[in-house]
Amino acid sequence: MDYLAYLAAFLMLIIGIPSIIMNSLIIYVFLKEKLHRTAFNVICFTRASINLYVTFFMFILIFTVDAILLESPYSKNFEFAIISSSMSLYIMNEFTTILVAINRFIAIFAPMFYSKYCGVKVTAFLVFLIFAYRAFRTFQDLTFYIGKECYLLFSVEYLTFFPYYNENCGGSDISSTLYATIIGFLIVSVLNIAIFSKIAMFVFQNRNIDKDAKNRQRKNTVLFFQTILQDSLVVFDMVFTFKLSGLWETRIWSLISYVLVWETIYMLDGLIMLMFNEQLSLIKKQLFASFPTITKKSMHEPSRSKVSTLPEVSG
Repeated sequence: MDYLAYLAAFLMLIIGIPSIIMNSLIIYVFLKEKLHRTAFNVICFTRASINLYVTFFMFILIFTVDAILLESPYSKNFEFAIISSSMSLYIMNEFTTILVAINRFIAIFAPMFYSKYCGVKVTAFLVFLIFAYRAFRTFQDLTFYIGKECYLLFSVEYLTFFPYYNENCGGSDISSTLYATIIGFLIVSVLNIAIFSKIAMFVFQNRNIDKDAKNRQRKNTVLFFQTILQDSLVVFDMVFTFKLSGLWETRIWSLISYVLVWETIYMLDGLIMLMFNEQLSLIKKQLFASFPTITKKSMHEPSRSKVSTLPEVSG
């Protein structure tokens, strides 16, 4: 009996199920609410779709099932394809972080160009290009490594994904991924500092402004803090993956630093997007509209009882 493997499966389910629910709600709202779509919504929809794919297919279907059965019921090619595609989508998520920062930067500093360069169609096209490139690179890697019988699979022994390489595989160049992540983070940080400075100056210099300007200011501020929270997840992941993961060479620490932290980030990302979603009222309406509430008047007058639905809360 491998109790630690069973614990790992339990923890992955505990984190994975809420993650699937929250990211699915983001996707549902985007598909349902067609009138008020924005470029920011497109990016959030993309991130939620990636989060959902990786959480369900890699963490639940592969890692959790392998941990429960203490071995993999899948072929090496299938498992490697899921893990490889999930890692490629992880990199794509980092590119969407840069898109969000650019989106906010243009909205704050050059609003006259926002509709031209940050419209829904332009953003969707950029997202498609990034996805197409990542899909092409994933196909290249799968073709190369599977042809040499080199695999990256989940290891029950180590409770994390582990390379099963031979002398023909060559070493994995993780430095390029690390450098790309650091460069992307620096770009986002510079843009966010500029955005924060602009918002702070606007708040202090324009205290007596009209209602519409205040609403725009509030919206930009809220979206800015959402991006800051999501960007902090990247820092959290980098610290664990490249620094703290080497503190102890134990199964439980490998599970935490390589698997649970990664899965938790997708769950928190979905939670942040859900909390800041402007169409959250649509979810509330769909979930609670069918539950009647009894007014105070009906409690005193049973014969004239009147049932009312919960009011819609604006997001």
